[in-house]
Amino acid sequence: MKETIKKILTRAAAYYTVATGAYSFVIFAMYSNEEGGALLSAKRVFLLLPFCLCLAAANTALASKTLPRGLSYPLHCAATMLGVYLCVILPAGMESRQRLVGTMVALVIYIVAMTVYALLTRHIKRTLAEERNYRSQFDDNEIKKK
Repeated sequence: MKETIKKILTRAAAYYTVATGAYSFVIFAMYSNEEGGALLSAKRVFLLLPFCLCLAAANTALASKTLPRGLSYPLHCAATMLGVYLCVILPAGMESRQRLVGTMVALVIYIVAMTVYALLTRHIKRTLAEERNYRSQFDDNEIKKK
């Protein structure tokens, strides 16, 4: 349990660093020409941390060897969407219809990203399995017999 918490916190710190850097870059790129426009919203920067914690917990569940794939994917989806809803959509102060649209857009993006992830993972596992099962036609024992 202690190792799992350590893994979640380490991943969350890495995600938070990247997310904060990306957010800073986007804000600077969009508003750098305006007077006082390139200021970061402290609220949004602080809300990135719980989102990164949700994402790190979801990714830890997804990478877990003990959970079956049929359970880890729905858990990952639920944790990620919960993080998006609580840390991104709710604080934005949207109306209920806009929140629904925002959640659906996030879900579509999630489905596309996870489809790409699943296909890449499947391809990598197949390639590794084929390489493990490979036997050389020119085995040393065969050469010595001739």
